[in-house]
Amino acid sequence: MNPRIKLITILLIMGASISLNFLTLYQAYPETQKIDAGCCTPKGTLLAKDFSAFYFGAWNLVHNSSQIYVRGASVNASFLGIKPHPESFKYLPSFLIFILPTLFLNYQTALNAFDAIQFAMLFLIAFLIYSLLEGKNIAIIGIVSVIALLLPFSTVSSWRVSEAYFWQWAEGQDKVLDLALILIAFYFGLKNKPLFSGIFFGLSFFDPRFSLVAIPLFLTLNRRKIRRAVISTSLSFIVTNVPILALPGVLSSFVAMFVSVGVTTPIFYYSYIPLLTIVALSAAKWREIVGTFSKDLERRVDNPKK
Repeated sequence: MNPRIKLITILLIMGASISLNFLTLYQAYPETQKIDAGCCTPKGTLLAKDFSAFYFGAWNLVHNSSQIYVRGASVNASFLGIKPHPESFKYLPSFLIFILPTLFLNYQTALNAFDAIQFAMLFLIAFLIYSLLEGKNIAIIGIVSVIALLLPFSTVSSWRVSEAYFWQWAEGQDKVLDLALILIAFYFGLKNKPLFSGIFFGLSFFDPRFSLVAIPLFLTLNRRKIRRAVISTSLSFIVTNVPILALPGVLSSFVAMFVSVGVTTPIFYYSYIPLLTIVALSAAKWREIVGTFSKDLERRVDNPKK
């Protein structure tokens, strides 16, 4: 295919996906202001949005660090505009670095701003996907783009373009941010910049489920300087988490949360946004991944002391 026609076609696919996602954001906006069962709890349950866990966690980081991982159901946070009570915070504390600036806004405005910033990130994600798959055929780039930028599916009878993105926006979730961090790490790996690749990959580990799935592709894209990328990732993870975990009461409450509810948190609709995008990208680059690990295995067999 003519390169210009290919580029125009891909831009049309990406533009259509983002436009339909904007429609989804528009449909989800009224839900951000409701107190109801949300996406995944029995009808009749009254819950604040997921963003309440992030906002209240960031507030506690500033005012009472030992309460970052407090059970939300036991807390009255109406003074922050959160009703009936905040959801429980379940991420590593490094995530709160991204939420702290929203404390300058009231709760509802902060939720809307978080959604708006992440929607703007879709344009960055589109660029990153094209950069990572530039040499692939148009079908592969188009499929991965649609998954990342729209993920069109719905299990409800009412017309909805993307259930995953509807609840991403309605709950003030963070899955676009998480995906963007991982894709930026991939991009810097592709550009042979392991330091920056590792920094962003380390930041993405606030919810390690998706970063763990991304490890094979991350190592493949950093194959020329794997050791530097791994060291950079480790330092990024440590620097952004250890200081917060060292605050009074944070580590013990984090461990208690992780053991009691963290490990049993299921995959909700919006979780498929980063998960399926990473799986699709990995599938598109499976030859490179297999080649990287097979060559490493051969090297270890031929040079067992290295």
